Amino acid sequence: MTPSEKAEKISATAGQVRTLCETLNRHEAFQCEEQSSCIQKEKARRFRGRLRPLQLFHPDRLCSPCRAYWFLSMASVELDSLERAALEQAKPIRGT
Repeated sequence: MTPSEKAEKISATAGQVRTLCETLNRHEAFQCEEQSSCIQKEKARRFRGRLRPLQLFHPDRLCSPCRAYWFLSMASVELDSLERAALEQAKPIRGT
């Protein structure tokens, strides 16, 4: 598989995950069970004097819909970085 094919495949997967995240965010079954969102509460927790980074959330503190959304968000973030790296690798080297 060439680097550009790999980049296209990762890009397509990342797009699907982003679409899935948006769909889950709007779907009633995946709304938070709490009155105020678990994710918002977890965002407000402090970590070494600063707001907690998304990667350092404790999924066990989240309700199941928020946990599912959190895992999809993390997958989306990881896919975005893989997509950028693959696109960078697929760029032709200029001047050679």
